Amino acid sequence: VFISGVVAGMVYGRIGLSQGSLLLRKRVFGRALDIYLFHQASSIFVVILEILISNEIYTSFYRNINPLPMESPIIALGLGAIFLWQPFMLDILPMYWLFLLITPFSINRFNNNQGYWVLLGSFLIWSVAIYYYHSWYDLQTFLFQFFPCNLGFFNPFAWQFLFIGGLFFGVRRTAGIMIPIKKSLIVLALIIWLGIMLVRYEVLP
Repeated sequence: VFISGVVAGMVYGRIGLSQGSLLLRKRVFGRALDIYLFHQASSIFVVILEILISNEIYTSFYRNINPLPMESPIIALGLGAIFLWQPFMLDILPMYWLFLLITPFSINRFNNNQGYWVLLGSFLIWSVAIYYYHSWYDLQTFLFQFFPCNLGFFNPFAWQFLFIGGLFFGVRRTAGIMIPIKKSLIVLALIIWLGIMLVRYEVLP
C-alpha cells in the first residue's frame, strides 16, 4: 500500500505540478473509474461462477464463506455496486478506489505546503482506527441486521495512513524535495515504529 502511494504521488504529483489541479482530478478520477469497473466485472464473474460451478470442493469452501450470490445474485450485484458486498478475497480494489478519491485533495495540499497537516490528520484517523480496530467488524455486524453486507477484511481508515504517507514522499520526490537521511531521523522512526507495534499488539493500552 505504501509503495502504491509513492508511485501515485510520483505520477500524479508530476501532473499536478506541470498541468494543474483540473487535469490532475480528471486523470485520477478516470483511473478510479477504471478500478471501479474492473472490480464490478470481477464481482459479476464471481457471481456467474458460483451459479454455474457445481464442483464439490468449490461448493464446500467458497460458497460456504460467500453464500450471497447463490441465495440472491441480484442483491449481491446491487450491494456490490456500492461496495456494501465484496466477494471473498476480492476486497482490495474498493479500498484503492477510495484512496484515489482523496488523492487530488492530498496532492494539492502537499503542493501548497500543507502536507504535514494532511499527514497529521491521516495519522489521527489511523490512530483511532487501530485503537478501536474491532469497530470495523462491529460496523459490519450492525449492518448485517438490515442486509447481507460484507465490507471486506481491509479497514480503509487504518490502511489510508500508509497510502497517504507514500503519496507524500512520492510528491516530494517529483518536486525535487528530498528528506535528508540523518541518524536522529532514523532513531525517531524506530521509536515511532516500536510504539506503533506495542499499541497494535496490545502491549500498551
